Amino acid sequence: MDGAPGTDESPAAIFDLTGAGDTEASRAHAEAGVPANLANSKGDTLLMLVAHRDHAATVRMLAGFGADRA
Repeated sequence: MDGAPGTDESPAAIFDLTGAGDTEASRAHAEAGVPANLANSKGDTLLMLVAHRDHAATVRMLAGFGADRA
């Protein structure tokens, strides 16, 4: 399995959890070393995904882990 950095989970699984607004699972991934700026094949980052879906707590958490807000 090609896990994302810091985890055995696939990047797609991480995008699913984060996109659902699961802040605690996302925090666990970030603490395990998953990059806060992880992007999918379209170039969309985790931060872009959760901001678009109005998951404010997850946005703040990713920003705290250095997600690029530009």
